[in-house]
Amino acid sequence: MKITMKPLYVLKKNGMYYAHNNCGYVNRVINAEIYDEDYAKKYAEGHEEIQAIPITELLTGAQEVQEYIDRLCKMRNLMEQIAN
Repeated sequence: MKITMKPLYVLKKNGMYYAHNNCGYVNRVINAEIYDEDYAKKYAEGHEEIQAIPITELLTGAQEVQEYIDRLCKMRNLMEQIAN
């Protein structure tokens, strides 16, 4: 069975990425908030200065990908702690 995932996206404005919960901006994609494709594209559509970019275009090296996976795991663990 083949599993297909839609790529995750980040939003970029004036060279900076939207931070978590849209609380400011960050300069590293690894620290940016992530969005699903539909939301990111729809949001960027209404704002000409904002770009919706798939993270697969920005994270190209194995180390960058691993750092991003580690960040996602930390976020998941935090959300589980909050839920319990």
